[in-house]
Order: sequence, then C-alpha cells, then structure tokens
Amino acid sequence: MFATTIVASTALSRWDVKSVLSKNWEGSKEAQRPIGRFVRRRREENIDANGVRYGSIHFDGSVSLRAEGTKIAGKTWIARADDLVFSKIDIRNGAIAVIPKEFESIAFSSEYPIYDVHVSGGFLPEFLQILCRTKIFRSQVEALAVGHSGRRRVTPESFEDLLIPVVGKSTQRRIVDQYRRQLDVAEQLIVDAEDTEGLTVRAFMDALGLVYRPIEHGRKFVAVESGSLYRWTFRSAMSILQGGSALADGRYRSAPLGSGDLSVLKRGVSKSPRNRPGDNARPYIRVANIQKWGLDLSDVKEIDVPPSSLKSLRINAGDILICRNNSMELVGKAALWEGQIEDCVHDDHVFRLALNLDELHPEYINAFLATPLVRAWFQGRAQMTTNLAGITGDAVVDMPIPLPPIRTQENLGREFRDGLMKAHSQRMDATKLVEQALSQAELEIAAAHADGRVDF
Repeated sequence: MFATTIVASTALSRWDVKSVLSKNWEGSKEAQRPIGRFVRRRREENIDANGVRYGSIHFDGSVSLRAEGTKIAGKTWIARADDLVFSKIDIRNGAIAVIPKEFESIAFSSEYPIYDVHVSGGFLPEFLQILCRTKIFRSQVEALAVGHSGRRRVTPESFEDLLIPVVGKSTQRRIVDQYRRQLDVAEQLIVDAEDTEGLTVRAFMDALGLVYRPIEHGRKFVAVESGSLYRWTFRSAMSILQGGSALADGRYRSAPLGSGDLSVLKRGVSKSPRNRPGDNARPYIRVANIQKWGLDLSDVKEIDVPPSSLKSLRINAGDILICRNNSMELVGKAALWEGQIEDCVHDDHVFRLALNLDELHPEYINAFLATPLVRAWFQGRAQMTTNLAGITGDAVVDMPIPLPPIRTQENLGREFRDGLMKAHSQRMDATKLVEQALSQAELEIAAAHADGRVDF
C-alpha cells in the first residue's frame, strides 16, 4: 500500500523525501525565526586540556562527564552552563542539550558545536531544552542531516538556519514551570524504582547469607592478597574486595554452576554472510534484546538456520541467556527465556544455560545472576578488547552457586522477579510522564505560536 503526500514546492527547503515528510510548526512563517538569531557560536578553545573534564551528550538530552584521563585528539572547546550543545552526527537521534548549571565548564571535541543562549535574551535556556526535545523540532533536524548512511551530519550553518517558533517570555516560563512539575514527579518515581530494586536485591542476598561491599567510584589503589587474585588486574582485585570471590560463603552449600549435572552451557550461531535470512530464516536473540529488567522482544532479527542445526541451537523454556560480550558494566547480564517465540535461536555473543530443572529453579538462577556479587564476579574475569568486554564459558560454569532446597529457590526467585518488575513498572511510569509532559509542552508552544503572542 502506498501513501501520497502533496506539499507546495515553495515550502520545501530541499528537494528530497526527508524534507517533504518533516513536520512543521503551525502558524505563520513570519512568526518563526532562525535559531541562529537567538544563539551565538561559542569558540572558546580548551587550552588547559588537563584542567577541564570532557563531556558526552546522550540521546535523551542528558549530559554526563567522561572518565577522568580521557584523551581527545585535536582541538577541543569549552562549554559553559546554559550553553546549547549538539552532536553533528547524533543530533538526529536526540543528542542535543542545554548544559546544566551544575557544570561550570565542560569540554567537547569539534564534532560538538557550542552556542551561547544568553546572547539575545530571547529564550530561557530551560525552554530551549524543551523545544529541542519536541517531535516537530527533531523531525526538522532529521531533514537537515546529510551524508552517507550512519555518518550523516547536521552542519552548524544548517542548524542556525532552522526556523523555530517565537513565543513570549511569560509563555516560556509557564511551559517550563509546568514541565518541571511533571518532571519532578517522574524523577521521584525513578528514585522509588531504585529503592525498590535495592531492597529487592538486598533481601535476596540476605536470604542466601551473602554480602556485597560496594567500592567508591574512582578508587585507584587497593590492597588484596596475591594468592586470592584470579588474574593480576585491578578489576580482579576490585571483584575480591566487593565480595565476588565469596559466593560460596553463604548459609547454603554451593557448587560450581557447571558441575555435575546442574547445567550445560551452550554457544550460539556465528553470524556470517552465509547465514543471512533465507529459506530457513529463524528469529534469534542478540545482546540488544537482553535488558536489565528482562527481554526486550520489540526488535528481533532473523538468521538462517537449517533444520539439521535447529535442535541444538533452539532456546527452550527455562533456559538462561547470558551476554558474552558487552560493555564492562553489562557483560554477563542475563534473562530468563519462557518460550515467548517459537523456534528461536541465539547468536554467538550470547551464552545459553540449559538447567537441570530438578536441581535449579530458572527464576532463582536468573535472580542470582542479576546480583551485584555476580556482576563483580564477571567483571573480575572479563577480558577487554578495544571497547568491548567479554567473558569465557569458564567464568560462567566455574561460578559457585548456592543450592537451597528447590522450593526455597522458587520462592526467592518469585520474590526477586516481583520486586524487579515493580521497579521496572515505576520506571515505565516515569518515562510515560516525561513523554506526556513533552507532548503537552509541544501543544502549548504550537498554540502560543499560532496565536502570535510575543511579549519580549
């Protein structure tokens, strides 16, 4: 089925599909102005490269500091609080933000144009942050991106020519205040979710008699006995200090996860040009499908697996899927498979743990793998490549697992699942509130723009 869209040629900024499909603010063009009229490019070179931390702009519009000691080749530039900064490549994915007031100064590479918002006095920085998150603004930015697929950029010049609605200061303040109130509720839901998750994990580990000792972020020196090290690395030492070597010291007897007939670890299918989806296309699970709260099956890819190989690769209900390769923070994250998709397999970046269901309850094992103690265990044994951490099968099968009675396992697993699902629900409610707040703000901006109310 084909849809037809008709627009006036004079309304197009470029003769391409993206320009045709981009959304526009309703109301008179005379009430819109180029964003470059209200902001000015800041070109303050970062002379003292060791004195200012580098920053990152995330797809949700948040700002964070990169790790201390991060090095960036070439010139870098200073952004100040309330400055508008975007990524030339990822602005179309949402990487645009007003620098929060908590950052007096923060540095970026030349890939991040920086703008002084206060130069004209026309826009409140908080309002501009909201405007840049609206669906209409992001649609227009997407239409500006040019270049090859995956590396399309928005140039500072085209960004500065982007037309935005001009609304009055009093309207801006009202929209910001209303948006802030809704965000405060959402932020409290996030705090509640973190509390729920923390209590859930603590109760689970207390029941097993296990203790996790968090280490403050940024610690550079630790002292441990050399004989206790899995390997001579800082991460291995940190794992020991956090309790990752004490998994066998709880109130129940323990055994290596892969010992006896407790479980069998399986590898997945390696992707290659030869197994692109064809006559035997099968859905498969990859690292991106395994989330902290469980499985995200909204985007499941396919891979070609002949019938002769399907039995050995098929994921069965009760299997545990474990990320073999990921970032250091996420390597080893796991999820329980409950048979959601028929004849589903997994790729080689995901381990599959087939359990002896007479000895191990799937929800209990899934919960145990989600504890910070197990995170410390995996991180202490992870091997780093350029930007990816990986664990071997030995890191999984050698891991001590407490073995309470199967009924106790079932109860502990269920309570852990319920707690994490409650936390996930609180986070989802927070996300919905933010989306509603943004939609309401966009409607308010559009209405004020259509009425032509300007009071600054």
